[in-house]
Amino acid sequence: MPSSRKQPKRRRGVVLSSDGWQRLQTAQQAAEETQNGGNPYTVEQLTELTGLSANTLGRVRSRHTPVDRQTLEAYFEAFDLTLTPTDYASPVAPDRPAPARAGRTADPAVAEPAGITISSDAWTNI
Repeated sequence: MPSSRKQPKRRRGVVLSSDGWQRLQTAQQAAEETQNGGNPYTVEQLTELTGLSANTLGRVRSRHTPVDRQTLEAYFEAFDLTLTPTDYASPVAPDRPAPARAGRTADPAVAEPAGITISSDAWTNI
C-alpha cells in the first residue's frame, strides 16, 4: 500500500557562493576596464557575452534562486574563468526559511532591510 505522505521535492540547481561572486565580479570589472572603455556592461551586453537571458542573469546575480551549474559555467567562461566547486553552493535546505530579499516585505509597514536593491532601471549599470 503506497504511503500517503508526500516526498519532499528534490532541491535542484546551485547558487553562487561568496567566493564565486567575488571572482566573477573581479573578472567582469577587469573586462569592463579593458574591453568596454571602463563603462559597466549593460544587460544587453552581458546577454551577448554570456549567451544567457536577462532573466537568467538576474537569477544568477541574486544568489538566491538556484540555476543549473552549466549556467554558471557559461557566465564564468564569458570572462575567461573556470567554475570550481568553491564558486557555488547548494540552495538553502527546505527545512530552513529562505533568506529575506532586500526591498521585498510582506508587510508594507515594515521597513526595508539595509542593503542594495536593484530596480528595473538599474539593470543598465550592471
